Amino acid sequence: MKLARTLRIAAGALIAAAIALAPLGGRAADPYDIYVIQALTGSLSFVGHSGADALAAYEVYFNKTGGIDGRPIHFVLQDSQTNPALALQLQNQLVAKNPPFIIGPTAAAECNAVYATVKTGPLSWCYSSAVNGKPGSFEFQTSATNLDYNTAAIRWLRARGKTRLALIAPTDATGQAYDRAIDAILALPENRTVTLVDREHFNPGDVSVAAQIAKIRASGAQVLLVGTAGSAAGTVFHGMTDAGLDIPAVTGNGNASQAFMKQYADILPKELYVESTHCLAPAAISGKAEKAAYDAYVNAMTAHGVAVDCLQSLAWDPALILTSALRKLGTNANAEQLRAYIATLTDFPGVNGTYDFKRVPQRGLDDQAVVIIRWNEATSTWIPVSKPGGAPI
Repeated sequence: MKLARTLRIAAGALIAAAIALAPLGGRAADPYDIYVIQALTGSLSFVGHSGADALAAYEVYFNKTGGIDGRPIHFVLQDSQTNPALALQLQNQLVAKNPPFIIGPTAAAECNAVYATVKTGPLSWCYSSAVNGKPGSFEFQTSATNLDYNTAAIRWLRARGKTRLALIAPTDATGQAYDRAIDAILALPENRTVTLVDREHFNPGDVSVAAQIAKIRASGAQVLLVGTAGSAAGTVFHGMTDAGLDIPAVTGNGNASQAFMKQYADILPKELYVESTHCLAPAAISGKAEKAAYDAYVNAMTAHGVAVDCLQSLAWDPALILTSALRKLGTNANAEQLRAYIATLTDFPGVNGTYDFKRVPQRGLDDQAVVIIRWNEATSTWIPVSKPGGAPI
C-alpha cells in the first residue's frame, strides 16, 4: 500500500512538472505570424485576391513540409483597398508590432508610400513592377521591373518587324514609371529603328479614352503598348473595340489573370500579348531546381482549388524566399539579418525564375526572366510566343 501510494505521488509530481513545463515546450508550435498588406478591394483587388489565394496555398504547403523547425506559419492579411493613404496607415500600425518584414502592398503608389517607413526596417516586399527599391535598402520587389518587361517585349516586337509603336498609360505612379521605362528602352542603340509614333495619357478613374484612341488610330501605329492593369486596362480595351482599332496590344503581367481575361473577354483585342515570366511559360524552364519549384507551386495551387495564374506568383515567391530565409536564420531573425541574407542570395529557384540578388539587387530577376505570352480564349490557356528575354521562338 505504501509503495502504491509512493508511486502515485511520484506520478502526480511528474504530471505536475510536465504541465508546468508545457507552455515552454508549446511555444514552438505557436504559429509564426506573417503580416501582409494587399489590395483585396479597389481597382487592383483581382491582384490582391490572387495573392490571398497564393498565400493560403503556400501556408498549407510550407507547414506540411515542416514549417520553421516544426513551427507553422500563418499569414495575417490587411486590406489596403488600393489606397496609398490606407496602405501607409496599415504599415504604421504593423511597424509598431516590430515584425522583421511585411509582404506587400500591391500598387506602385502604395509601395512608394510605405517605403518611407522602412529606412531601418522592417523589410518591405512590394508586388509592383513599377517600383524600384534602392540597392542595399529594405525595399524589395517581386519579379522583374517595368524596364525589364518592356525591354523583352520591344525586342520581340522589333524581331517581328513591328517598329511603329503607340503608348497609352495612366497619369498615376504606375503610368509615370511606364513612361520612363519606354523612354529608356527606345534610347538603346538596339532600338534605333523603333519609333514611338504617339503617346497618350488618361486619368485612372476615366470611363472613356475615346479621344486618345482616335489619335492612336490616326498615328499609324502597328502595336499599342498598354501601360496599366485592372479596370484601367479594361477601359483602354473598351476604347479600342468601340473605335475599331484592330492592332496588336501588349500589356504587363498585372493583367496575366484568367479572371481578368474572362471579365473583359468581349472587348479584348484579337491579338493580346502579355509580358510574363516562367510562371505562365513552363516550357521555357530549363533547370531542374526551377522546374521543381514551379511544380510545387502548381501542385499547391491545384490542391487549394484555384487555377494557376501569374498574379499568384507575385505573393508566392516573396513568401518562399522569406520563409526559406527564416529556416536558415531562425524565427528570431531581425530585419537587418534578413536583408543581409537575401542580398547575397544566388541561384534561388522560384516560380518566376532563378533569383540572383547579388547580380540584380532588390529583385533578383531581370529581362532574361521575361517571356511574352498570348491568351488563347478558346482553350483559356496562355501560349508562349517568345524565348526568355524576348527572343523570337
